Amino acid sequence: MNEIFPAIPADPGARMNVRVEREISSLRRKRTRNRRIAAITAGSTLLMATTGGAVALFASQKLQDRSAYCYAENDLTSDYSQVGIPDTMTAEATGETVEIRTPNDRAAASIELCAAVWAVNVMNAPQPAEQLVPCLRTDNVIAVLPSFDRAEPNNAEFCRAAGMPPAHSSGP
Repeated sequence: MNEIFPAIPADPGARMNVRVEREISSLRRKRTRNRRIAAITAGSTLLMATTGGAVALFASQKLQDRSAYCYAENDLTSDYSQVGIPDTMTAEATGETVEIRTPNDRAAASIELCAAVWAVNVMNAPQPAEQLVPCLRTDNVIAVLPSFDRAEPNNAEFCRAAGMPPAHSSGP
C-alpha cells in the first residue's frame, strides 16, 4: 500500500466514500488556509492602519514647531509646498536677527515664507492670493491658506470655515 496514493477499494460504494472523504478533507484544508490568510491579512492591515493613523494624527514636535505647508487654494487637498521655519529670521526693515520662539512667531514666519513661495508661484496657483492666513492642521502643523478676497480676513473665522483652528491668537 502506497501512502501517497492509497489503494482504491473495489466496491463502487466504498470508492465513492473515499472520494467524498478526500474532497471534504481538501475543502477543510482550503478553508483553514483561507482563514489563516484572512487573519494574517486583517492583522497586517490593522497594524498598518493604526501605525499610519498615529503618524498622520501626531506629527513630531520638530515638524510642528519648524514646518508649515503653503497651499495653492483654500483646501487641504490642493497643491502645497512645505517650508521650514528657521530658529531665527532677519527683519527686512531693521536688519536685526529675531528668534522664533512662540506660536505667534511661527505663524508670522510661516506667512512670510509662504509669501515667498507664492511670489515665485511654485504651486501654479489659479490666481494670486490677496492675503495668507495661518491655520492649524489636525496634526498641529501650520497650514497657510490663501484668501482671494481683497478685504483682510478674520483669521479665526477663515480657519473655522476651512475646518481648522487659527494658528495664532492675534489678528483681526
